[in-house]
Amino acid sequence: MRTIYAKAAIKPGDKEGAEKIARAFASYAAANKGKHVKIDYFAVSLPDLLVWEQDPDERNDAFCDYVNGLAEKILDEVRK
Repeated sequence: MRTIYAKAAIKPGDKEGAEKIARAFASYAAANKGKHVKIDYFAVSLPDLLVWEQDPDERNDAFCDYVNGLAEKILDEVRK
């Protein structure tokens, strides 16, 4: 959702606001990539475990790569 806000901020010229969001994305990705994910087995996470038979650490790294990619895309648009 914040990606939409960042892209929307670029249109009227609020490139600073969009860049702030992009840097927050990049910061989150850098801080969380490579971290060991501990599953709490709460009812909300159980369906994920049953449906996705993927290593949670790999899934976390993939998500961090995705978030970092969003940050790079936003920054590319800001620089145009």
